[in-house]
Amino acid sequence: MNDLLKDIPTKKFTVRDVLAINRTVLANERTFLAYLRTSATFLFAGISLLKFFDSMITQIAGFMFLFGSVVVGVYGVIKYDSMRRLIIEERDVRHAKDISENHDNAMINVPKVMWDMVHRAYLRFTLHEK
Repeated sequence: MNDLLKDIPTKKFTVRDVLAINRTVLANERTFLAYLRTSATFLFAGISLLKFFDSMITQIAGFMFLFGSVVVGVYGVIKYDSMRRLIIEERDVRHAKDISENHDNAMINVPKVMWDMVHRAYLRFTLHEK
């Protein structure tokens, strides 16, 4: 989190803007930890099935859990990094420019900025998945 916040440009951010950036960074980290928790759960379930049961079905299920653990872990790392880059990009380019220029109408610009950010993230993620 510190690397995202230490290089905040010297543009005029309000307290609300800084808090919004902090919330977004923390939400991204929380989501990443949820992916890691799910990956660890799959890993332990797979190891348990392989270690304590000898039937063919449980062995196959154990290996599927191990494979699922790797897939979820790698997917979580990729999503975290891409969202972290998007947060940095949006913080530096759009958010500071749109909101700091007009403090009187800042709340009018927030939905547009948020919609643009969500739309760009959706386009970026769908292009990578195809």
